[in-house]
Amino acid sequence: MPKLTHLLIILWLLTSYPILANEVVLRSPPTNANGEYIKELLTTAYSKLGIQIKWLQVNGARELKLASNNELSGALARVSSIEQQYPKLVRVDFPVLTFQLLKVSDRYRCGYCLNKDIRSIAYASGALIAEQYVEDATKHAEKFAVSNPQQLNAMIAKRRIDSVLLMNFQLDQAAYLNPYLLIDKVDIEVDYHYLSPENANLASQLETIFAAMKESGELQAIQIKYNKNSYLDSTILPERPISFIANNWTDYTNNDGTGIYWQLIDSVFKTFTTSKITAVKEEVLFQFLSGQKDILVGAYRSLPTNDAIFSHYHIDFEYPLVGFSYQESLLLDYKQRDGKLKICVLPDAGSFLFEELSFVDNKNILKRPIEECVDLLKNKSIDLIVTYQYHLPEQLKHFKKMTIIDRTPLFLAFQNTAHGRYLKEYFDTAILKMAIDGRLKKIFPSRETFKQAHITDF
Repeated sequence: MPKLTHLLIILWLLTSYPILANEVVLRSPPTNANGEYIKELLTTAYSKLGIQIKWLQVNGARELKLASNNELSGALARVSSIEQQYPKLVRVDFPVLTFQLLKVSDRYRCGYCLNKDIRSIAYASGALIAEQYVEDATKHAEKFAVSNPQQLNAMIAKRRIDSVLLMNFQLDQAAYLNPYLLIDKVDIEVDYHYLSPENANLASQLETIFAAMKESGELQAIQIKYNKNSYLDSTILPERPISFIANNWTDYTNNDGTGIYWQLIDSVFKTFTTSKITAVKEEVLFQFLSGQKDILVGAYRSLPTNDAIFSHYHIDFEYPLVGFSYQESLLLDYKQRDGKLKICVLPDAGSFLFEELSFVDNKNILKRPIEECVDLLKNKSIDLIVTYQYHLPEQLKHFKKMTIIDRTPLFLAFQNTAHGRYLKEYFDTAILKMAIDGRLKKIFPSRETFKQAHITDF
């Protein structure tokens, strides 16, 4: 073979099959946790093949076209639906990124926020997975497409909308601590690494490398480094007796085991052996925090419950705590935590109310029936009445009013153990099913009490 022809063949092979070289060219990832994760993952995998990556600053919107035209060696991580538009790209059949599509909803606006109860929903324009969900699941809702994911965070934080759709990595971390927000995983997006046509026969080699990294634990180490490790499934444990504890709330958690919340517990955990007791707040917390009881019923997210975990779904919304006075300035004094104020409360006021009044001198707090409290306020013998906005007498409409604490969701608190996590998952699954099929509303004695719970439309 002539020497010139031989050189031309070698040159043709090198230009047509860059996989024979020791370098590939990929788009430089964005400077965020996902970008850093995919960069280290691909760098590690390619290095095991003796290949270095040259990172090129390229607009993400151009990446797929450039890779399809062999101007890039591949695409970092993309959802498989791109294959319809770019059929020349070759998928490395191993998931490199998994994203969750979250539906973040306002409990107060739409309760459990079943799709049928959502009246308004916002999502990121151009997000195919979100657009598909909106089209399929919320046909009747008013829809808002926004260009910036941070707008979605602002909309839900300011309680301007029932629900927003966004990916898990886009959600502000503060949302997870907000008891009014219900965060549901509604879909999963799996991203794959794609190769240009010229690099197609690298696919099987990379698949083998990724599988080996998973088997050795190297992949998990990188995932943990960038907080990308998968959620572990709850451990399913054998049934054993479950112990419940709650404050004594009249008609909700009566001492004799009757009441709305106890009936709810009996309905959800009907296949279990259960024990139910009530106690004062201090004893309730002590028994739960010391691990003597499995589940605390009617828990506030703000309670000092160490590393306890809470039910995904609330069981009720407590009525607003309100104050009444004959003079606006006394309400302002309350806001400034004036301990000298004389305050009347109902005899069955719960421990949460007394915790709110902890700044007031005990001798200035009177426990009286509501009618007596109203008479004392009329005569200006007290400064305020502090009570829940529930079945209040008409006379109070003539006084100045202030909302002290808005409606507050109540949850079940579980021990953060394998058994506790199982019970939480069991409860969340069961109560959602009861809400969907209409059994849950039958536990509440009236339309008013069910609407107050903010679960679903009556």
